[in-house]
Amino acid sequence: MKTYRYAIEIKASREKIWKILWDDATYPVWAASFHEGTHTVTDWQTGSRILFVDEKGNGAFAEIITNNPNETMVFRHQGWTGNFQPLPADMEFNVGGKIVKWSGGDETYRLFAHGDLTTLTVEMAGDFEEVEHHLNSTYPKALEKVRELSEQ
Repeated sequence: MKTYRYAIEIKASREKIWKILWDDATYPVWAASFHEGTHTVTDWQTGSRILFVDEKGNGAFAEIITNNPNETMVFRHQGWTGNFQPLPADMEFNVGGKIVKWSGGDETYRLFAHGDLTTLTVEMAGDFEEVEHHLNSTYPKALEKVRELSEQ
């Protein structure tokens, strides 16, 4: 297992950045870096399922492991969805030009305040070597979009 780490400094409060990250109105704006039209379907409670899907319900699903507002959000990826329903665990899809399964990895968002800046970090821990190039190209774009929205 490997951990991929991405970070960005943002001139905004943790509360504002948290809202930008998880609000229904702004999540699709920055998440478009991964896939245009992506939104979430969840109640945001620890232990609940979260869907990261397009308008047809195609995408991925995870469990919310931690939701500590304004500090930490952790998702444990469990697989792909179709029509808002989990697909068989052995299903593979094209991600960044590679055919992959999508399960078992943790995605962790953390906010650290220091002075008038906040550091947003994202860690992807799992067997993602097949999509390393995709992660390394999309996460910096997504974080830059979060900064742009947060600093407005």
